[in-house]
Amino acid sequence: MPVDAKALRDYKIGGSTGGANEWFRPKPGPSGAEQRYSIRLLCAPDSSIPFFDTVIHYFRSKDGFMSGACPRAKGEFCLACDMFFTLRLEFEDDKKNQAILRKVAPTTRVYANVIDRNVDRVQVWSMPFGVAGDLKNALETYLEDGVDLTDPATGHDVTFSVDKKGAVQSYSALTVRPKASPVGVEDW
Repeated sequence: MPVDAKALRDYKIGGSTGGANEWFRPKPGPSGAEQRYSIRLLCAPDSSIPFFDTVIHYFRSKDGFMSGACPRAKGEFCLACDMFFTLRLEFEDDKKNQAILRKVAPTTRVYANVIDRNVDRVQVWSMPFGVAGDLKNALETYLEDGVDLTDPATGHDVTFSVDKKGAVQSYSALTVRPKASPVGVEDW
């Protein structure tokens, strides 16, 4: 299904749900060096935009970090959100506790179906909010010129770099390849 320019323009990141089992996990190169990726964004067969998102919580457990979808995304009561919003007001002037609360705050994650050109199979990418905004802007810009980047036959790949400085992974150099190319994945 081609991208619907109006639906993409009206899409506000935050609130819908989705999911899958194959994950695209871009990582920096050895020793934190920059690693370059080339991907194709794809719309799900029943969607006119390539993004879907949900609100999640991250929790620390004895086994490390866990995450879970926030029930509020389905309009249900969420104990973690209730606790977070109550305590946030109570500790409004306490910087130490505010830092702890930010770790359990509801967080929006944006998902997209992508084909990593290094493996040529459809995967789901759980991307940072800022990267999703950059990709959305690139899609909108090209749609204004009549080019659908997500088209499996005549779309364009998007390239970007990933590097790591300390504990922070950053994405940069997001560009669109000038030549259109088919993805070659049937009936995904």
